[in-house]
Amino acid sequence: MRILQIKQSLSFLILAICLSIVSICVSSKETAKNKRLTPEQFFSGSHLEMAQAIHRNDREKVEKLLKQGINVNELSEKNTMTYLLYSVMIDNRFEIAELLLKYNADPNKVSKILDDKYEFYYLPLTSVSVNKSIQYMELLLKYGANPNDFYRSKWGVALNAMPAINAAVRSAYILNKWDREDFMNDIKARIELLLEYGADINSIGAMGKTVVEWAESNPEIVLYLMDKAADHHIYGNNLLRTSKRLLKATPNNSYRQEIIRRLTALGYE
Repeated sequence: MRILQIKQSLSFLILAICLSIVSICVSSKETAKNKRLTPEQFFSGSHLEMAQAIHRNDREKVEKLLKQGINVNELSEKNTMTYLLYSVMIDNRFEIAELLLKYNADPNKVSKILDDKYEFYYLPLTSVSVNKSIQYMELLLKYGANPNDFYRSKWGVALNAMPAINAAVRSAYILNKWDREDFMNDIKARIELLLEYGADINSIGAMGKTVVEWAESNPEIVLYLMDKAADHHIYGNNLLRTSKRLLKATPNNSYRQEIIRRLTALGYE
């Protein structure tokens, strides 16, 4: 009996050590990935406790604060950031973002981040459309995110708060195991998803650029948008000029050749 107890104790000790090692590795990874997005950088005062819980990935604490009646849509004092935006800016906080949405977090609320003398505006859907997995987009849309929503500051439509489809066409989200085809298919899936929810394929984003113009660096996606009937009247001249210029650098690019062929056939010169 004594030997059995010792074996059980050793088993529990080994298990505890293994779990501790896993916990340390996960914690280190999280710290490395999210060290730039510390809660103190964006939140202060009464808003800091919730932000810290989000940063720690403490779902239990987040839910406890929500049940206590914390205003899930109240803007922070230091900047004017929502808890929802913070949860989707940080890596691997999908479940917390979902929890906030279940407690009526507004997916269309704009956040403002101050950086020195500059102001940067963010919408959650725009943000995740360019740098998070498509599952984040699906989540926000499910809970009422407007794919055509945008914020116009005194400088014009904000880059990180422009219509989501303008952001999605320049998505930089990519997994290590993906090849180029996987990457292209992911961007196309983002476009399809947004269109299903009523996104305007002809919306104007930051710097007055159309969806097609935001995709100019990726001619395969440009052709995909043209196939989806993006209105050539609002981008034709600019796109032809840009495509001819870029083709000089890559004369064998069949996608750019096809763009030029189509636009020329439409009467652009």
